Amino acid sequence: MKSNGMKASQDIKASVNDIKENNKPLFSLSLVAFFCVFREGIEVVLFLLGLTSDSETTGASILSGSLMGSVGAIVAGVAMYFGFIKINLGKVFNFFAVLMSFLAAGMAINAVSKFTSAGLINPLINPLWNSTALLDHHSNWFGLFIHVMFGYTEKPSLAQLIVYVATLSILFVLTHRQTKKLTRAKTAA
Repeated sequence: MKSNGMKASQDIKASVNDIKENNKPLFSLSLVAFFCVFREGIEVVLFLLGLTSDSETTGASILSGSLMGSVGAIVAGVAMYFGFIKINLGKVFNFFAVLMSFLAAGMAINAVSKFTSAGLINPLINPLWNSTALLDHHSNWFGLFIHVMFGYTEKPSLAQLIVYVATLSILFVLTHRQTKKLTRAKTAA
């Protein structure tokens, strides 16, 4: 994400400078922005289609969440356009890299849960603990939030915990290596 983000940022800056220097119409820049947003929109649609396969997710909750997200994005976009909000893209990419790492680890433990249910993986110790009374993701909005964002489960098995920690460790080591490589390349340039 970091290297692609830096490359995308450089490409966008080069395109904007090219448009300014060569007096190209603003239409070109608008077309680039449209296709970027369109591609992201397709990803959102695929994500929402995945949510509809979950029996607990209703169409009304998807619609209300989509509307709230759209309104938030419009407000943030207008605020950035008028200069009310200035964003350090490096920090944004760092934040999303960490967030995506937790999402990936959560998906990995969900896969372990499914494989355990199918009898393909031994859970080792099942459950390792039970925090249902403290924070149940089926009846508590905060529990649901950390379940979706960080992979929280009330009754994890030892296999799930091992996979969660291993996934996060691998992703953070790879991210750290990539960051060092990008820093070396930046200082060499």
